[in-house]
Amino acid sequence: MLTVIGRAAAQRLAARAAPLVVSRYFFVARVVARRAFSTTRWARLPAQAAASTATKKPKASATKKETTPAAKKVAAKKPAAKKKKKVAKKVKPKRVKTPEELLKLKIRELKTKALLKQEPQPNGRSAWQAYVNARSDEFSKTGDRAVFSQLMKSCGNGWRNLSSYEVQRYEEIAKEQRLKTEAAYKAWVESYDPLAIRSANLARRHLRRITKNPRIPKTIEDHRAPASCTTAFMMFCKEQWATGRFANVEHAKVAAPQLAKEWREMSDSKKQSYRDLADDDSARYHREAEQTYGQGFGRPKRQVE
Repeated sequence: MLTVIGRAAAQRLAARAAPLVVSRYFFVARVVARRAFSTTRWARLPAQAAASTATKKPKASATKKETTPAAKKVAAKKPAAKKKKKVAKKVKPKRVKTPEELLKLKIRELKTKALLKQEPQPNGRSAWQAYVNARSDEFSKTGDRAVFSQLMKSCGNGWRNLSSYEVQRYEEIAKEQRLKTEAAYKAWVESYDPLAIRSANLARRHLRRITKNPRIPKTIEDHRAPASCTTAFMMFCKEQWATGRFANVEHAKVAAPQLAKEWREMSDSKKQSYRDLADDDSARYHREAEQTYGQGFGRPKRQVE
């Protein structure tokens, strides 16, 4: 009896508990299924990537072939092109310069050697020049040539109306200016080698001969240069001038014909004394020229009587 009652109670309890157990297990399964789906999707990606790389490596190794160096194709040599013969350019004939053009070039070259531009110019060496320089301040300020021409006219009129005291004052100014000019000129000459001054004087001599002007350009005065030697005839002329025979003669050109006649009529024994003097003077020049210009200069010249 009790067993029947106990079984019935047990069945009732099992029947009541069965839905709860089923629903509990089902809920747990659903929760687990959701977590498994969310986690396995992202966890499966690296595996796929690894699988893909794992599968690609054997594929690359399978397709890899042994490479052998291919033989380079030798290009066929092209036939050498024939060199073109160089055509010589026609040289234009140079224009022949006229004698006038050659003369201008020669004069330009001589002027450069003559040191014309470098030479200091004298300024205010006379009382008149000192007076004009004092009045030329007006021209230097304006720079007008018309004013300068008017100034020169006024200077001429003003100079004639100056008193003796004012003229004396300008003479003293000119004297001081001459001393300054001479000092500057000497310093300029000494700034060059004596041989350079000698070359400049030779160029100036050539210019005087070309331009047929015996005074311009003038010879550079160099105190270092030795005095030129004198001929026997010039020794005779000096002696005759020293006697006072030609004191009343205004110019040497008047006495030159007379002296030349006497020299031609003179005997050789009398001429010998003048020749000896000329030889001594030539030796003196040769010695001084070598000291000034160097060895090889100032050789004794052939005496011209």
